Order: sequence, then C-alpha cells, then structure tokens
Amino acid sequence: MTEARAILVEAHQVQVGNWTLSWMGPRLFYTCSVGAQCSPYVFTMVKEEYLQGATSLKDFVRKIVDLRVAVRKILGASSIPSNKRDKKFLNTAEERFNQAIEFLKNVPDSTNNCE
Repeated sequence: MTEARAILVEAHQVQVGNWTLSWMGPRLFYTCSVGAQCSPYVFTMVKEEYLQGATSLKDFVRKIVDLRVAVRKILGASSIPSNKRDKKFLNTAEERFNQAIEFLKNVPDSTNNCE
C-alpha cells in the first residue's frame, strides 16, 4: 500500500470515528420531566476524543500536501497540479477544523440522561 493510500485509509477511519462520536450519548436534556429517571451524562471524554480526531484529520491533509510537494519535486511541476490546489486543500482543512471546534462549543460538558 502506498503512503498516500495508507493516510487515506487511516483518515477515513478517524472520520467515521468522529461521526460515531457525534451521535454518542443521550439527547441533550437540561431538565427532566416529572417522574423521569435521570442520571448525569458527561461528554468531556467524548469531546476530547472528537477534538483529537478533528486534529488528526487536519494533519492528514498536511501529510498529503507534503507528499504532493515531494512528488512534484521528483517528477516535475507538471506531474501534479499546482500549489494553488495544495493551498485550497489546506484552507478547506482549516475551515473544517474550525467547524468542528464550533460544534464542540455547542456540546455541554454534561447533561441529564432522562428515561
């Protein structure tokens, strides 16, 4: 498996992991209805894991761009499209990372799990 393929496989696994994390835990209840059985649910570890995944995804884009630059140096500039595309990849990765941070800001550290 090529290095690029290995990065893509790992990035996909992290992306699926973060998607799964985004659906973990109870629906967000701040108060429970009368008679409901409630217990606290802490999101802190889930949020930390999600942030690690988002950071890894951004880092994977950097690795792919670095590979593109290396190939461009070896094979010549015409072998892989220009630096403009690399900058677009990096900017998009940064935007997605910032969206993940905003998502995390909207998730409380804990809530009530009501049944």
